[in-house]
Order: sequence, then C-alpha cells, then structure tokens
Amino acid sequence: MWVVIGTLLGLFFGYYFSKKIAAIQAQYAEKLAAITARRVAGEKLRAAFTPEIAKYYLLFREGEFKRRGAIGDLLKDALPKHAAAIEEYRPFVPRESQRAYQEAWENYHTPSKNIEIDMAFLPYEDDPEFFEENIEAILKFAEPF
Repeated sequence: MWVVIGTLLGLFFGYYFSKKIAAIQAQYAEKLAAITARRVAGEKLRAAFTPEIAKYYLLFREGEFKRRGAIGDLLKDALPKHAAAIEEYRPFVPRESQRAYQEAWENYHTPSKNIEIDMAFLPYEDDPEFFEENIEAILKFAEPF
C-alpha cells in the first residue's frame, strides 16, 4: 500500500515540477526571441546606413568632394533604404522614446528646414560633425543592451 501511495506522490510531484520547468523555459525562450529580434533589427538599421557613412567620409578624406551637391546626391539616393530601415526598427523603440526616435530621423533627412528640398543635405557638405551627430542620434537607438 505504501508503495502505491509513494508512486502516486512521485507521479504527482514529477508532473507538477515538469510543468513549472516547462513554463519557465517557455518564458525564457520568448524573452530570448524578443532580444534576438531586436538585435537583428538593430544590425539591419546599422547596415542600412553603413555604406553611406563610408562613402561620406571617402568624399571628404579622398578629395573627391569636387562638386557641390555630391553628398546630397549620395544621401538622397539612399533615403528610401534608410527610411525602410527606420520603419523596420520602429517597433523595437520603447514607447517613451518614440518621439525622440522620430525627431532623430527628421533631423537626419531634413537637417535644414530653411532651404529648398533639393538642397536639404547641404549642411552636411560643410560640417562632417553635424552629419556624425545626426547619424549617431539614430543609431544610438539600436545599441545592444
């Protein structure tokens, strides 16, 4: 009789603890999946901007900056790719940071609101630090934890 009671108690406790462990594992897997998705989206955001950052510095460092508007052309051509990356990462920005994220994006793609649209990137041609600040303001949202 005691053997049967011991077996039933063992069965009950085994079932109970296996269910608890499975629930904890499921929660951990869900958190891990969310962290991984955010990291991947952050890497995509950085990757979307990286070619233009490199080309921007090459235009300044290598002396290829011979014509006014070269940087504007470079960044205007990349704008749709940057906009897509911004929107893809937006769900990972905390609600309290959404406004700052939007402002960082607007400051990047329209650094001067006082000039016509075709010359919107003109401030970047004279001030590499301004370009760095605006890019960094966006990419800081994609920093790992």
